[in-house]
Amino acid sequence: MNLYFNLDGSKKMISQKDCTDKHVYRCDARNFSVAIYYAKNDTFYGIRYKFGDKFIAAECHWDKGMAYGTVKPSEDIGLYSGSDDLPEIFKFLESLEGSDD
Repeated sequence: MNLYFNLDGSKKMISQKDCTDKHVYRCDARNFSVAIYYAKNDTFYGIRYKFGDKFIAAECHWDKGMAYGTVKPSEDIGLYSGSDDLPEIFKFLESLEGSDD
């Protein structure tokens, strides 16, 4: 597994090729800090907050490049075994908010 470190030695980034389909990751991203990775479309799905609303947002891995990549995954939390149904994904991700596990 390729790991990257910030200049200050904090938080490693897991490369896109090392991300596993339907796994949950802690990440630094534009709109969320926990997301599920879907390999079929190289996309992370997390909960975005905007003007008091919450909804599923999609972002690409940092390795995609400056114009597209906004997610830097740093920890693989484990497998998401739920369905691909967006309301179920939303409920699952919402349950993780504020969790350290």
